[in-house]
Amino acid sequence: MNIASVFLKKGKEGPILHGSPWVYSGSVEKIEDYKEPGQMCDIFSYKNKFVARGYVNTKSQITCRVLAHRAIELDRNFLKEKIETAFNLRKQFVIPYTNAYRLIHSEGDFLPGLIVDVYNKGIVCQFLTAGMESFKQDVVSILRELFKPDFIYEKSDTSAMAKEGLKSIRQNLYGDVKSEIMIQEYGHTFSINPQSGQKTGFFLDQRDSRYLLGEISRNKRVCDCFSYTGGFSVYAGAGGAKSIVSVDESVHVFSIAEKNISLNNINTARFIQKDVFRFLRETDSQYDIIVLDPPPFARSKSSVKEALTGYKELNIQAIKKLSPGGILFSFSCSQAISTELFQQILFNSAIEARKEIQILRRIGQPVDHPVNIYHREGEYLKGFILKVIGGM
Repeated sequence: MNIASVFLKKGKEGPILHGSPWVYSGSVEKIEDYKEPGQMCDIFSYKNKFVARGYVNTKSQITCRVLAHRAIELDRNFLKEKIETAFNLRKQFVIPYTNAYRLIHSEGDFLPGLIVDVYNKGIVCQFLTAGMESFKQDVVSILRELFKPDFIYEKSDTSAMAKEGLKSIRQNLYGDVKSEIMIQEYGHTFSINPQSGQKTGFFLDQRDSRYLLGEISRNKRVCDCFSYTGGFSVYAGAGGAKSIVSVDESVHVFSIAEKNISLNNINTARFIQKDVFRFLRETDSQYDIIVLDPPPFARSKSSVKEALTGYKELNIQAIKKLSPGGILFSFSCSQAISTELFQQILFNSAIEARKEIQILRRIGQPVDHPVNIYHREGEYLKGFILKVIGGM
């Protein structure tokens, strides 16, 4: 194996020694024996002391990603051990409740650049970095050996690809991907399509939040905003909601949402195709529970300011449409917005809406989306459950 040598600038080894999995280009003094993006590398301090082993890509602002802090072989056995460790975690905490879960969550499972989601008997992968692309053959071989899946489908088509100098790709890696997969989650049935659905086919990261909604929905009027394929709506209906309004501007998703509602024998839901901002401004209805689960408004630090305005407006309107004692589930999946900043947005929204509000609970990612404690960027999902007491 040809291993490049990456030498850090003076004083820049601290974050890596303290566990950070990323080396930014500005921390690199020089690179020797570099041949191609994704090449394995050893990382050294300014004084030529070994710091970590990983892979390097000079096309990316994140020049190196760390796989180990020891000079071990980064081979098939290394990958298999990481995947088996991740699977054991899911077996303990997640699999008893569902057959759809995230098996590998990139840095959170110490395999930066790799996403692996399991959907019943199928597997969907994302190889998001040049380094992980080089491991593709071994990863597929290990997944086939451990899980005996019907298919393994690659859906590497996120914006992160361009930053790595990679082209988006969708392809069968083993078998043939199904256009419809039936999954189970807490006793509920969902139809998903990995090829056309967002992410890898389903928002697995909202499993815990959906469950919480179902627990408090009995006899409630629920509004599911940015409803997508109806995940929250299904749980609200199964939980005994009096009525459910599912709002999304995409007409395409409603056929899937309607099917998921039907699969779970729910007859209290109706669908409205409309921009959510416009819907909340124009509706005269009051609700007992509103769910706000928008797409990321801030995909980079440069778009944070605009995103803050959007989140604030959205939450103001939702708070105003809640009846006294009403509950708001409010989320942000914008990586560039911290939990603290999102809470400040909700604080400002409450002030402008002139309502007394309690924070009942903070919600984050479920166990199958773990966060490396040294990689705060991996904590992308922020959620709050708020209760509107009344006017001020």
